[in-house]
Amino acid sequence: MAVDDYALTSLANVKAALHLTTTDDDALIESLINRFSAAIETYCKRKFKARDYTEKHDGDGTSVLYLKQYPVNSVSSLKIGTGTVNSSDYALYKEEGKIRLKYSVFPEGIQNVEVTYNAGYQDGSDELEALEQIVINEIQAHYLAGQTDIVSPEGEGEIPDKKTFLTSEARKLLEPFIRRDVYGY
Repeated sequence: MAVDDYALTSLANVKAALHLTTTDDDALIESLINRFSAAIETYCKRKFKARDYTEKHDGDGTSVLYLKQYPVNSVSSLKIGTGTVNSSDYALYKEEGKIRLKYSVFPEGIQNVEVTYNAGYQDGSDELEALEQIVINEIQAHYLAGQTDIVSPEGEGEIPDKKTFLTSEARKLLEPFIRRDVYGY
């Protein structure tokens, strides 16, 4: 098993925190890293590490569109129907993940708006460092308590209930990261 590309920490950082120097539990720790990273993203209803997205949205007759991921680093394309919207014709609110058309509205339609963009926290950001520490703390708590049965022998399957699986301390620290509920997201 390997650590996923978008996992919130690395094997080396977890092993350093656990003061491990052998490779005996590397596969288990990699699995825990992937599972806790996934559990946190599921709990917060969003992705954290910067990556590219293409989303289709229904136009609703308003001038505002909320993207599913944020903060937005850049928008490479905004299309309505078959036409491309010039970047000077909209305002991007990066932290909110919001696009506001300046001179028109997103016409009503089904999946008639397409946005290609990059969103998430950049490596080295304070936010990713905080999330990494939460993952490390969760792994330490489970690993040191001998609670490794959350991983099937093949390394597959789901963590039981992700909300109760995370410690109450982790859930408290994750509060500022939980996706705001806008238009059902």
